[in-house]
Amino acid sequence: MRSLFPVLPLLVFVGLSFSGSGAAQSVNADQLVPVVQGAFKKCGRSLTLSDALSRAARDVLTGQELKAAIRAQGFAVFRAQEWELTFNGNVNWVSSTLAGQCGKLDDLDQYGLSTDGKELVVIVARAAVVDLTQKARWMSEFLTLTNRARAQARTCGTRRLNAAGPLRWDARLEAAAAQHAQDMIRLNFRGHVNPQTGSEPWQRALAAGFRGSVGENLAYGMLTPQDAVQSLLSSPLHCENLMDARWTLFGASVANGTASTLFPTYWAQVFGAP
Repeated sequence: MRSLFPVLPLLVFVGLSFSGSGAAQSVNADQLVPVVQGAFKKCGRSLTLSDALSRAARDVLTGQELKAAIRAQGFAVFRAQEWELTFNGNVNWVSSTLAGQCGKLDDLDQYGLSTDGKELVVIVARAAVVDLTQKARWMSEFLTLTNRARAQARTCGTRRLNAAGPLRWDARLEAAAAQHAQDMIRLNFRGHVNPQTGSEPWQRALAAGFRGSVGENLAYGMLTPQDAVQSLLSSPLHCENLMDARWTLFGASVANGTASTLFPTYWAQVFGAP
């Protein structure tokens, strides 16, 4: 089966300048934190101040590109919004300007800022990280959503497929999925064949104690089981694999990448038929 490309991180830049008059004030970052937080609260949002994003904002202020600045801080970003504000010390203008940008906050939940007193860089972002303390819950939802998708006839690409029976969880297939997810992170690759060992899905399942037919789906960069299943259904070959009536057993895993891996998250589904 082919691997699925993730939704690429969305990075948005907005530059704004204060055009009013008045004497400039000397303002530092600590003084701007409550101003920025207050603007977010006017939007009905409460964002967490991130040291990593503040360091990235500092680097953007000195000319570094947004994506490179965030990546250099080891922050795996799913979506980010940046404002570069020429405010000349006018904190009231900063407050009103950011409060007018509520629609751009979307589901972003962290922010950082840096200033030289005249220019202000504010970065708001959502990290591309799955909460692995909730892994059992995510895997239960992954199975439920997969079975829900299989329960309805659907078109995968140009093929019309009938509804298929529900899958049952299998710990051996879970182990195979977990091993492959960790190997993709450790060896920094994507795909179904391990470049170090040459192992394929059926061989990994066999090593975990499963003898039978095996199929595998991979999704990258997704943050929820819902996103992962939807992305698989939107890919014809992955959709066909998920809807294959031969499969009766299911195992899955999810893992977070690192700042240096190809993708921030790795989702693996392994299907089996005894």
